[in-house]
Amino acid sequence: MQKRSSKKTENFLTKNIVGQNQEKPKISEQLDQIKKKLRIKAKGIRKGLSLEERKQAAQMICSQLVEWFEKSQISRVYCYYPLGNEANILELTKELLKKGIAIAFPKVFGEDMIFYEIHDFEYDFAEGSFHIMEPCTEEIADWPDACVLVPGLGFDLAGNRLGYGKGYYDRYFSTHEYQKLIGVAYEASVFEQLPSQGRDLKMDFLCTEERLYCFK
Repeated sequence: MQKRSSKKTENFLTKNIVGQNQEKPKISEQLDQIKKKLRIKAKGIRKGLSLEERKQAAQMICSQLVEWFEKSQISRVYCYYPLGNEANILELTKELLKKGIAIAFPKVFGEDMIFYEIHDFEYDFAEGSFHIMEPCTEEIADWPDACVLVPGLGFDLAGNRLGYGKGYYDRYFSTHEYQKLIGVAYEASVFEQLPSQGRDLKMDFLCTEERLYCFK
């Protein structure tokens, strides 16, 4: 398994963003450029993991989260359906469902997403936006006491998240209540520091195959 990135991103990415003859952009524009370069780096890191490494990591992540949920007494969980080489936590979500914990998955509508409760993995999903499997049920889940499992291209040691640039999670949880945010990623996708803005989600926990980070 690859080790997580140890180079601070402000040193790695902020050099030569703007040419000498160009007008210096606003800070937010600079951050957007930094994040774009970071996403390329983070995708490369994940792509560099073998299928067997990803499978083993996903099993360890699921085991840690099962243990955490058994102790937490959480009764509702917002989940995600893995796409491509994201950490596959479907075994965890199936285990939660068996234990009587309510689970919901997101469905995209334009620039927004809505979570729907699911009860059956065989019949409650259909391929949706971005070729991601989405719920096809009609039970909207709006759970202020839910714990949220959050995917991402990368996370840092302060709980900041590097998403895919669409802003779905940031927008949704800026207007909906939740109990805890748990980032899910491979240890190789953990950075020392990521750029963040006020609108960006910050995790309470981060689970990798090696450990469960606690930020709050």
